[in-house]
Amino acid sequence: MKLKHGNSLAADYATLTKQVIKGKLPATQPTSLRLSEIKLWPKVFQHRSFGGVSSKSHVMVLAAAIKKRKNKSLDPITIWWDGKGWACVDGHHRYEAYLQAEVGITHKVPVEVFTGTLNQAMGAAAEANTKDKLPMSRTEKSNTAWHLVAMADMSKVEVAKASSVSESTVATMRKVFIQLESKANDEANDFDAPPQADFRDLSWADAKRLAEGRDAADFDRDEANEKKAQEMALALRRSLGSEGAKYPEVFARALEIYDSRLPDRLIGWWGEEDEDAEADSDDVASDS
Repeated sequence: MKLKHGNSLAADYATLTKQVIKGKLPATQPTSLRLSEIKLWPKVFQHRSFGGVSSKSHVMVLAAAIKKRKNKSLDPITIWWDGKGWACVDGHHRYEAYLQAEVGITHKVPVEVFTGTLNQAMGAAAEANTKDKLPMSRTEKSNTAWHLVAMADMSKVEVAKASSVSESTVATMRKVFIQLESKANDEANDFDAPPQADFRDLSWADAKRLAEGRDAADFDRDEANEKKAQEMALALRRSLGSEGAKYPEVFARALEIYDSRLPDRLIGWWGEEDEDAEADSDDVASDS
């Protein structure tokens, strides 16, 4: 996907904060804009992973719908004034679909304006993503919550509502944030320490590993596993299309035929994931 702006979430957030403070108010509140007039800040407002198979398929379906419609338009893209121009808060898949449909960057698309602060716009983007027709994975929701905790000045209730994770999980994230912030401050004061990447840009899983003091090799291994999983998912999508999702019982039986040990292993792995989530909740059951 052609959504690149800035080097990191922290850098883009800082840039937007300065722009809003120094910027001018918009002359009007449009109901339509050319694609070229919509600015993209995906690290701040796009909480989904565009590398996933479901995401790519979703864009393809939307692009096909655009080509079939006389007005070549989808539902309005939600925009927000960033101090210099109109930024996409919700509608990144739609934006990419317009590009895939080759309507041209001068094509006008319907928009609706979100008014509020940068933090409120981040929260609105997160909430819109979790309620979108394309379901967010558990990982995407956790990453969304972590980035809101790390960047936006939002209450525990607000973060939980926007990201669809539990308040207890948000409380755990807050504890990890405080721990990593303290560690980052110590390293900043240590002139002999090598420069470190901004922990706010990490995924939630990587942030937890860093807080636990785990080795960087764990990060590389998980990245390699994720890449392999995406390749397998793409192979399944190409071979089966949507058949697996339409007929889960048949798909489950097919997996059993493929390897009789696989169902038990999958259940065990998913069970471990649930136990990790419950452990996070139990650790902060009394945290408010």
